[in-house]
Amino acid sequence: MQPRRLTALVALFVICALIAIACDSKQQAPVPETAVLNLAADPETLDPGRATGIPESRVINGLLNGLTRLDANGVAQPSMAEKWESNERKDEWTFHLRPAKWSNGDPVRATDFVWSWQRVLDPALASDYAYQLFFLANAEAVHEKKADPSTLGVKAADEHTLQVKLSGPTTFFPALVAHSAYYPVHRATVEKDADWHTKPASYIGNGPFRLVEWKNNDRIVLEKNSAYWNAADVKLQRIVYRMIEQQTTELAAYEAGDLDMTSNVPRPEIPRLRSRSDLHFGPYFGTYYIGLNCEKAPFNNPLVRRAFALAINRKQIVENITLAGEQVALGWVPASLDAASALPFRKQKPACYADNDVEGARKALAEAGFPGGKGFPSVRYIYNTDENHANIAQALQQMWAQTLGVTVTLENQEWKTYLSNRNAGNFDLSRAAWIADYPDPMNFLEVFLSNGGNNNSRWRNANYDDLLRQAKQTSDENVRFEFMHKAEDLLMQEMPLAPIYYYTNPYLQNERLQNVIMNGMGWQDLTHAWIKQK
Repeated sequence: MQPRRLTALVALFVICALIAIACDSKQQAPVPETAVLNLAADPETLDPGRATGIPESRVINGLLNGLTRLDANGVAQPSMAEKWESNERKDEWTFHLRPAKWSNGDPVRATDFVWSWQRVLDPALASDYAYQLFFLANAEAVHEKKADPSTLGVKAADEHTLQVKLSGPTTFFPALVAHSAYYPVHRATVEKDADWHTKPASYIGNGPFRLVEWKNNDRIVLEKNSAYWNAADVKLQRIVYRMIEQQTTELAAYEAGDLDMTSNVPRPEIPRLRSRSDLHFGPYFGTYYIGLNCEKAPFNNPLVRRAFALAINRKQIVENITLAGEQVALGWVPASLDAASALPFRKQKPACYADNDVEGARKALAEAGFPGGKGFPSVRYIYNTDENHANIAQALQQMWAQTLGVTVTLENQEWKTYLSNRNAGNFDLSRAAWIADYPDPMNFLEVFLSNGGNNNSRWRNANYDDLLRQAKQTSDENVRFEFMHKAEDLLMQEMPLAPIYYYTNPYLQNERLQNVIMNGMGWQDLTHAWIKQK
């Protein structure tokens, strides 16, 4: 073989070898640990003191950590608090904080919790969840400016010890403080910039991820927080949250490989998807309901509210529209909560009224002065964008027309507009839902407290408030449940809401995304999630 030809062949061989190595190197390069999920809606806020919805909580739970976090069964697990203990009466609790840092390197201190809880109770913040801190001693007085914030039942014994005094025995308090209303915020940042929670550069958190992008109505991007106390165990480098409202569009994106996990599933598609291993039905402690505005005629009349509630054929809705194994709601507190709460509340009293009580509905409307719907004004029903909500709205419109002879107009609104109108009382009837913030019936019942920030029906009843107050003062669980049952009975007599069904939680999850913790509160915990490589 000629030397020149040999040299050329050797050179060619070397080039081919280098190309092969490069290609192999490219194949072996680590795949970025990125998970893509759908929120369904653009969050209204990422301020834990102001947030109220599921889209908000799912993002906030990645950015911030409270004293505890809830596992898949709704049981409190250590988070910022390594451990805790209480007195025998369960009205005094001590939480021992682990060494941890904010994303800017500042230490997380017990005083951060004290200041953050006082902030939520400050009426200037206008937190819808201020009432949920009323478990703390003196909290209601602080919220009403009748007492100084320093008198609130929480203090920092030292940098890592938080002492809490409650207004009454609360066995579920460790689960309660897992809610975002109890999360700490970075005081210096909050005091410096009122819009701190809207911008990645100023969002200082203590959670496993940090905010790096928020493009309205498009996406939110989180990246791993290297300052997180347990960063070594956080596998995902990035989380991308999409904001696809239409469920059919969301499903198409998932099946095209553009999403690792959906927020929901189009109900007509469930029969087709049931045999697939990526379809899941997670636990969900929630009730889908209709809110009725008790401050506006004609719904300021409890007989009218009762007529509209009794005229609903719930069985028809769950069998023909929702299709995900939902149970008709014949009370406010969901049956699914029985598995997580101290006593089986719903099993103790399965029904507070009858489904599709046509005769009772017509009788109530006639007693209200509108026999057969005569003289009844046209009323407006609002709901947020979602095919399921639209189908239910149309079914309700037909039921109320057929049974009561009334006209209900339907108005679809995007998420932020819908929330704003509900909060402002700008509706007659409203699609609504309540998903538990902590696994106890009290969380549902306290929604309708007269001073409750989430009481969008604007119903007020002093007897109801007193029943819940008495329930919170007893250390006997049986007695506590008796008071709560009496409160629910009163609520269902007055009907500021019309429960429709108890939720299930259908979603699709690609098997490549592993170890996402879903619990009955609708929260997603991706702290220990990881991507399964092919």
